[in-house]
Amino acid sequence: MPKTHSQLPILTLKAGLGYYHPYELPEVIHIDDPALNALVDFKYIKAEIIGTEDPIDVALISVKKCPYHALLVVNHEHRVLGLVSTEDLLGEKPLQVIQERRLPRADISVGLIMTPQSSLIAIDIEELRHAKVANVIATLHAYKQHFALVVKVDEKTGTHVIRGLFSITQMSKQLGRDVSGDVSEALSIAEMHHDLHLHD
Repeated sequence: MPKTHSQLPILTLKAGLGYYHPYELPEVIHIDDPALNALVDFKYIKAEIIGTEDPIDVALISVKKCPYHALLVVNHEHRVLGLVSTEDLLGEKPLQVIQERRLPRADISVGLIMTPQSSLIAIDIEELRHAKVANVIATLHAYKQHFALVVKVDEKTGTHVIRGLFSITQMSKQLGRDVSGDVSEALSIAEMHHDLHLHD
């Protein structure tokens, strides 16, 4: 005799029904806003990935669709080995590989031009609880980086898991101005905002 299953209770829908949206970064931020407002948080925004053996032209198609213009480079076990960005793909790196290895562009793999994990900077997410956007920009400038990974550290094992990243290009877009230049200018704006708030 077939097993019977009880039905679930149902609701009568109310008017003016809303729905959940995927999380999106705020369109506009200010230099003295909380740093987390500029975080590309992989808990809410999908981490875009690519393999080391994939051709760079495949990566270029993917990175152009990615709102933060970077892909995590992973191995077959989905362990992160590095990062590849629009700058890596369209800059001097492919030309160097073509000249040094005598390879046609179509044969260049992501692994040959990615920024390896050892060259990336990372910030513990706990350090961001009271940090401001200006602090992130200052850190990126100090290390001459366009990206910073944000990691969650397991308290028991000490292992790192990538929670998200900061992109200087993304932050420039949110701020409505290019902040990839001299960080002292960015910090002076933060001070100006602070002074303005004091006189509100």
